[in-house]
Parts: sequence; C-alpha cells; structure tokens
Amino acid sequence: MKPKIAFLEFYELRGCQLEVLNLTGGELLDLLGAVEIVNFREARTNRTDDYDIAFIEGSISRESEIPRLQKIREQAKIVVALGACSCIGGVNCLKNNMPMSDALRIVYGDDAKYYDTIRRVRLTRLFLLIII
Repeated sequence: MKPKIAFLEFYELRGCQLEVLNLTGGELLDLLGAVEIVNFREARTNRTDDYDIAFIEGSISRESEIPRLQKIREQAKIVVALGACSCIGGVNCLKNNMPMSDALRIVYGDDAKYYDTIRRVRLTRLFLLIII
C-alpha cells in the first residue's frame, strides 16, 4: 500500500506547492508512482484528511491556526516543514521586529479587528517540535 501524502498550507501560502508542481524530469513521476497524493490544493480538487505524511508550508501567525496544526501533527506519521516560511518564518516574521499595533495597521488597515493575529509569527518546524 502506498503512503498517503498531503500538502497543506498556513497563512494562505501556496508558493511551495507550485514549486513542487514545477519539478521537471523523472523525479516527480517517480514520486507520483511511489505515493498517493490525497490533499494538494494546487493540483487536486478532491481532498481528504486521511494521510500518513504531511508537507506543511507557511508560518503560524493566527491563534486559529494552532489547533489545525495540532490536528495535523496527531494525524500524520511524518510531518515535513516545506519552504522558507515554514522553516525560518519568511516574510511573515518581519512583524516580529515591530510593535503589534504597527504590524496590524500596515497589513490589515481598518480591518485589523477581524483577524486573530498572534504577537509573534511562529515557525512551523519549531512549533511542531513543541506539540509532538
């Protein structure tokens, strides 16, 4: 039986998923022959949360994302942080170096009150280590 894999994103990112799709040559075909992709927003319309391996891109920047990440960690046998945002925070972590009020005003303007943004962006890879 092939392992089931999912590509999941946080903070509405999908650039790393696009890069996976841009792989050329036999590598992607070899991968597709060895696994069953069950969740890949950029490549599939049918998705399921029944997976063994989760590739996660994006950083944790909202309170509402924490339970979702915990659920992914519980579900998957293997979790892989994929890309700069997941591994080192990417552009999202720029707000970690300024007052929260400034970050909210710059990013959301008058709509900031509608977002449950946390004070500091958390790196997915480090957060996964904490909740394992």
